Amino acid sequence: MSQTYEKMRDYQKSHYPGAWKPEYEVYVRDQASVLSTGEYPRDAWSSTLTYQMIYEQPVVYEMAEISRPTLLIIGQADRTVVGKDRLPPSLQSVAGQFPELGRTAHSAIRGSTLVEVPDCGHIPHIQKPEQFRNAIVTFFAAAPSLR
Repeated sequence: MSQTYEKMRDYQKSHYPGAWKPEYEVYVRDQASVLSTGEYPRDAWSSTLTYQMIYEQPVVYEMAEISRPTLLIIGQADRTVVGKDRLPPSLQSVAGQFPELGRTAHSAIRGSTLVEVPDCGHIPHIQKPEQFRNAIVTFFAAAPSLR
């Protein structure tokens, strides 16, 4: 409940390692718009439940059960980890290796398509929109059952 605009900006900046642009500020404003409303407590509770799910309900063990066409778009500079700031410094540098995690997920999900986006963090659709769009269009064009 102690969230601030500045904390939200710092958190979002961590998703674009070394690549923050002024035009991303609009996403901070959008996220922070709830802070001054009566909806903030409910928004905070929703966030709490989401983080609880991330911590307590890993889905990695269920990936092999996915039977639908699956597209994985992975920013190769993504090192996002929930609670990374609570890890010892020796583990912070090795946690959240999304290039490796993406390849592992791709191996586990039969018939999946993996698109590795170079020089991109956690949010490819914002940081590399053209590459993201091309991946989506190519994926759907190749999978007629999804149209």
